[in-house]
Amino acid sequence: LRAVRPPWSANALALAALTAVARRPEALAAAAARADAERGDLATRLAEVPGLRTWPSAANFCLVEVTDGPRVAAALRDRGIAVRPAASFPGLGPNHLRIAAREPAANARLAEALAEVLAGEPVKAG
Repeated sequence: LRAVRPPWSANALALAALTAVARRPEALAAAAARADAERGDLATRLAEVPGLRTWPSAANFCLVEVTDGPRVAAALRDRGIAVRPAASFPGLGPNHLRIAAREPAANARLAEALAEVLAGEPVKAG
């Protein structure tokens, strides 16, 4: 079954949640609008970070490429910021990171920390 299963299959719980959400299109539209605004904010901030390659996105995250993905992910983690290494995704490598979009204040914090890490600045306490 693994050989023919789609790579991003959905389980029964996810399908039940999708069915429930489909019954409330206004809530779904509001969530989609919020995710779109948050992603747009994050993409704008990431575009201003030197040393970062980004791609357009329609999801609630942005894909970036840095020169040393494992070091950058670890340095962000030391600052209390989690990003997802994307090396396990087909076609991507260890220098690709998937960054979830959040509210503007969190996006600003992430972009600032990412700029500091890429510039080689030390970890700030707290």
